[in-house]
This record gives sequence, structure tokens and C-alpha cells, in this order.
Amino acid sequence: MRTSVSMYSLDAYVKQHYWDVFDFIRFAKSIGCDGVELLDMYWCDAADVTRVLAALERENLPVSAYDTSNDFVHRDSDARRSQVHKVKRDIDIAYVLGTNIVRIFCGDAKEGVSQEEGLSWIIACMKECAEYAEMRGITLAIENHGLFAGNSKQVKEIIESVGSSYVGSTFDTGNFLLVGESPEAALSVLKEEVKHVHFKDFQRVSPSYQGPSFQGADGSRVAGIVAGDGEVNLHHIVQVLRSIGYDGWYSIEYEGQHDAKESVEQSVNNLLALV
Repeated sequence: MRTSVSMYSLDAYVKQHYWDVFDFIRFAKSIGCDGVELLDMYWCDAADVTRVLAALERENLPVSAYDTSNDFVHRDSDARRSQVHKVKRDIDIAYVLGTNIVRIFCGDAKEGVSQEEGLSWIIACMKECAEYAEMRGITLAIENHGLFAGNSKQVKEIIESVGSSYVGSTFDTGNFLLVGESPEAALSVLKEEVKHVHFKDFQRVSPSYQGPSFQGADGSRVAGIVAGDGEVNLHHIVQVLRSIGYDGWYSIEYEGQHDAKESVEQSVNNLLALV
């Protein structure tokens, strides 16, 4: 098993303490991770690829995935074109960083945009991006996120519609709860498509809960928690993936209110305990 941590797990800490990608790489090494998941949202001119590659080599940490934060759901064709160019740029960055996975989104719901219309834009944009990714030997791994690709059936249908072996799933173990789907049931649908795993957990909270939380499609609320301490049967997910020969990364993603550094380290320990 290869363990990684997403820089997004420390988002609040990164912003509060002005961390850059180099601070994050050192932290990941300090807690015993095998790799790091980097995101476009933390990239900057100062973090040029040459310096990042040097830091990764120094700590002996490969990049498990590079995350692009795209949105293909726009009425304006120029806006969609801009998003496609952005994804291609991030594919290039991923290629230089040496990872073969780009985590990709589909798009956010917009007022007045139907499901059918939004999906047509997503599929057309994804096809063009997939052709480019294939030239680089990189897989676009769709994260289950939002209303267009929130549940397993939606993700599966998009993957099949794009029709490229270079498009698969970033299986986020927590996000399915936001659309009222059991992560275990979702895995039965997507297990052959999984190219990358976000190892994440949530717990249901009351309406009076004061900490950061997320509202599900059914109105219920969930809050992030140390992976393995919440409602997702992570042991089952790991066992199923092992049984079908999944040999990709398990990347910790933490979205709770407690100390992010401690919570991420405990999540890594819980993951390792499962195997």
C-alpha cells in the first residue's frame, strides 16, 4: 500500500501559517507518507517545477497526483475553452512532476442549466482533455463531487460516455455521503474504474453543530473527522480494492475542525492499521 496526503488536508493551517508547497513536502515526510498530492490552488511562480522537483528528490517523495480545480459547466463557450486550456496546462505540470494521475472535477451546478445540458459540456470538454492526457500518458481521475458527478452512477456514466482508457475515478470515500449514497455501495459500481483514492471520513452532526460542516442533498449535515473514526467503512473499502488488485495510491484528505497536522498523522496511522 502506498500512502499519500493531499495538501488540501491542511488548507486552514497552510493559510494561517503561510505554508508553501515546500513546507508541506517536509511535513509529509515527517509523518511517514510515501508520497504527496499537490494542488493547483497552492501553486505559484515561486514554487517553480525545478525547485519542487529538487525538494521531492531531497525527501524521496513522489507525487501521487496533481489536482486541477476545473469547472466545465459554463454557458459561455469561451469560458469552457479556458477551462480546457487550464486542464491541459495542469496535465503538463503533472507530467513534469512525474505523476500519471490528474484529479479532475466535472463542474458545478448553475442556475438555469439543466442536467442534460451540463453533462453535454462536461463530456465534450473531458473528451478533449482525455486526448491530450493520453499523449502524456496521464489518467484523468474524476472525483465524485457536486451534483453532476456526485454519485457512483453519474461518475460511471461520464467515464463510459468519454470512452477513454485514460479517464477513471478518484474514489473519494467521504463525498458519497453528501448525496445519500453508501460509499460501500458506490465502490461496487466503480471498483473497476478506481485509479486514485481519497481516504476520507465524515460523521453526521446535529443542526446546532458549530464547527465546519457540509450539507448533504437530503438536508443532513456531516463534519470531517480523522479517517477511520467516522461513518465510512474504510476497512471494507480497502479490502475490496485489495481483492481486485488495486495498487494505486491512498491519499489522506482531512476536512475537520481539529488540528489538521495531528488529524492527518492519525489518519495515516489508521490507514496503515487496516493492512
